[in-house]
Amino acid sequence: MVLPTEEEVVQLQKYYRFPNHLLNHVKTVKKVVLFLAKGLNKKGDDYNLDLLSVGAELHDIAKPLTFPRQKPGEAEKFGWDPVPEESFEFWEEEKKKFPENYLHTEMGAEILKDYPELAEVVLNHALNDILHSDLSKEAILLNYADKIAMRKVVTLEQRFAYLKERYGISEEKRKYFNRYKEIEKEIFNKLGFPAEELAQRIENE
Repeated sequence: MVLPTEEEVVQLQKYYRFPNHLLNHVKTVKKVVLFLAKGLNKKGDDYNLDLLSVGAELHDIAKPLTFPRQKPGEAEKFGWDPVPEESFEFWEEEKKKFPENYLHTEMGAEILKDYPELAEVVLNHALNDILHSDLSKEAILLNYADKIAMRKVVTLEQRFAYLKERYGISEEKRKYFNRYKEIEKEIFNKLGFPAEELAQRIENE
């Protein structure tokens, strides 16, 4: 399996002008997914830690291309640093390289198409992707970790409340939440501790 080097990961994040709140998010996802994968591997699983590490760092590589211009007070409301105008202009130009209807997951997978396993993980980390039946175990674990990692580790309930406020998630999408709860149960039954202890255990590591 070929993956970007650590230096290449950093260069990609710089090129796509990851704002601080996004960098914080992907670093938290990385902590979470590696903690879970290492624990599950000790229980007999065989997660690819390198793929998960790079996947966490780059899963949102194209997310900035979808960022709308910030409204007054929006950055402060969500705890973000203000984003320079030139970054929005750059993202808008980059987005023109892709079909108009592409999601950030699809753009990200296209950017990383030279790394097929990585592209698969990036392509399948959105809410609706969790219902797909043909996902790799790394894609499932990263998708779950992405949902409970903001600037800090949160519960699924907290994350879905945020998504509802930020993006207007409808109650109809509770089916996604239910699938995440199933995955969560499988993970923590294997690990032998409740999901509510995850944040503290990561902090204590």
